[in-house]
Amino acid sequence: MDADLAKPKAFLNGSFLIALYFFFWIVVAVVLPILSIGLRLYSKELNILKDHSQEPGT
Repeated sequence: MDADLAKPKAFLNGSFLIALYFFFWIVVAVVLPILSIGLRLYSKELNILKDHSQEPGT
C-alpha cells in the first residue's frame, strides 16, 4: 500500500519542481527587464528634476 501512495507523491513533487523552474524563468524573463527599464527611467527623471531645480546661470 505504501508503494502505491509513493508514486503519486513523487509525481506531485516532480511537477512542483517543474512549475517552480518555469515560474523562476518567467520572473527572470519578464519581471527583471521591466524593473530594469523602470529604474533606468526613474533615475533619468530624478536627474532631470534635479537639473531644473538649480538656478540658471549659477
